[in-house]
Formats: sequence, structure tokens, C-alpha cells
Amino acid sequence: MKQIFTLLLCSGALQVSAQQISNVLPAYYNVKEALISGNEAMVTHRSADLMHEIEKAAPSIPEPGRSALVSGSRSLATATSLDKQRSLFATVSEEMAAAVKAAHPAGTTVYKMYCPMKKAYWLSNEATIRNPYYGKSMLSCGNVSETIK
Repeated sequence: MKQIFTLLLCSGALQVSAQQISNVLPAYYNVKEALISGNEAMVTHRSADLMHEIEKAAPSIPEPGRSALVSGSRSLATATSLDKQRSLFATVSEEMAAAVKAAHPAGTTVYKMYCPMKKAYWLSNEATIRNPYYGKSMLSCGNVSETIK
């Protein structure tokens, strides 16, 4: 009986985690789009939204990724240049990818993209390459490295 209760408790925690990650993804995608546009002020604004969503979801994200994701999102929200924002986005993207893979949000397809020039990943809700690290100058540079379903 104790094992069944533990199993049910664990599966409930995974559902909460999946729902929380599903709530964070739109905010993450908004930051990605702002980086693509190259609008530093918009990146700052959308990064603050992402930080708040990550902080709300943090209790359902397992360690060690939770601390890195929270601190990375805070750094991203306070970054003062587009270059710094893009660099920090790479860190947040790595942690987001791990959180999405761990949570397995139902009905969601997430594409993990790779930029060979930056040697960094990002997530997308579409298979079309739109590189946030170089914006319009190298918009289609990269490839889909993994599909997370």
C-alpha cells in the first residue's frame, strides 16, 4: 500500500511539473522572438515575464536544474546589452531543454535547435529555423537537433 501511495504521489508531481513547464514555454518563446527581432528593450521586458513564470514553476522543477534555471532567468532579466542577453539565453535554453525533457508536457512538441556558429541550443515550438543568437543577420542558421514530445 505504501508503494502504491508513493507511486501516485510521484505521478501527481510529474503532472504538476508538466503543467508548470507548459506555462513557462510561451514566455520562453516570447524571449526568443524578441531576440530574433534584436529589440533589446523588448528582450528585457519579456525576460522579466519569463523570470516570473520560472519562479512560479520552480517548486515543481527538480534540482539541480531548478537553481540554474532560476538564477539564469534572473540574470537574463537584468542583462544590459543584446549580446549579454543572447549569451544568457543560451544558458537558460539548456536548462529549459532539460526541464521540458523531464516534464514531458502532454500534447506539446518542442524542437531543440542548434546554432553551430554560437555552439548553443534554443527551443522552438516550430521546426522552422529562426536563430535568436544572430537575429536577422543569420536567421536560418542552425538545425533541429532533437524533437521532444
